[in-house]
Amino acid sequence: MKDPVLENCADFAVTIHEHISEIPSDEWDTLVSNTMFHTHTWIAFMEYSVREDVTPYYVTVRRGVHLVGGVVCYVTSKRIYKVPIKCIACAYPFSYESTLFVKKGEDPFTVLSLLCAALERIAQKTKAHAIIITYPGKDFSLFFEGQGFSLLKQIPAAYLYIQWKTFKEYLKSLPRKTRKNIRHTLNQGKREGLVLEHSQDFSGLDHLFSLYMENLERHNYEPLVPFTQDLYRNIEKHIHEYTFVVRCYLRDDLLGYWIYFFDGTFATMTFSGMNVTLASEYDAYFNICYDAIREMIDRGCKKVLFGASTYRVKRRIGCTIEITMSSIKFMNPFLNFAAKVLVFVQNFLIEYRYRGEVVVSHELVK
Repeated sequence: MKDPVLENCADFAVTIHEHISEIPSDEWDTLVSNTMFHTHTWIAFMEYSVREDVTPYYVTVRRGVHLVGGVVCYVTSKRIYKVPIKCIACAYPFSYESTLFVKKGEDPFTVLSLLCAALERIAQKTKAHAIIITYPGKDFSLFFEGQGFSLLKQIPAAYLYIQWKTFKEYLKSLPRKTRKNIRHTLNQGKREGLVLEHSQDFSGLDHLFSLYMENLERHNYEPLVPFTQDLYRNIEKHIHEYTFVVRCYLRDDLLGYWIYFFDGTFATMTFSGMNVTLASEYDAYFNICYDAIREMIDRGCKKVLFGASTYRVKRRIGCTIEITMSSIKFMNPFLNFAAKVLVFVQNFLIEYRYRGEVVVSHELVK
């Protein structure tokens, strides 16, 4: 069921959709340039996988009959200073990319104005207290600042830009101490009988999901767009060709795994699960990490997203640490003013905490 047209501004019309199936797949895929995480298939995959308390919405902007803009968002909950806040999240769970799209050649500010008005209408309808737009990009960030949003710096992300043809060349590019540590870890893993398996086999879904949930509980973390165990089943149904899993075994025991999505050029490795009691004892995390790099080099990958945390380790293995940005706006004017003050403090703390660690801003390398 579609909401009525929100705006008719000359040739433009804006519509809110409750299901991605309401939008023709060929038109949507053209708008998002058929890139991984953005396609109609990927959006459907997430729609079928999110938790029951998360509601997706999709906004389209048309000029005449042509689709010229769109945004994907989820009504969800985010803890802000330990307080759960109902919000509209324009975010993807497995990538640090924008969910806002404007067709090339269109006036971006006109289209963004219509999308922003639709997001506020969704917030009013669902009684959400805030709108969060993750990784809007430098130009879009300036627009949203003008709409009353605050630009919030978040904990950095780690990227590996692959410039080597072989894993041996990669090791040679690293400092001697790091190279020695990696070889020691891999050799020790072999001596202890660790087996690393790359596949597209997603059997044992219950166990994979339980390890993932254990990790979330251990780190007291909840994703902005949480999903259910159905995600594992939906991988095989919707995006099997893009999805791979690295498992680390010690005899019959699964020590940990890392699921990665790969489109032939870009890979994202932000989704994993580890056996809390055994993984650290046998350095399963590092064995998986190093073997994944080997696999990515062999596959011709150019860029790998390793996500946040463990920055010192990731810097040592050649990753670039990049600050990420989000835009946030509270619907209550008083709270929104207070948020601007808190965001200023948060941005200062992020800069201070990661000084010397961050090489470049994520927004500048898009």
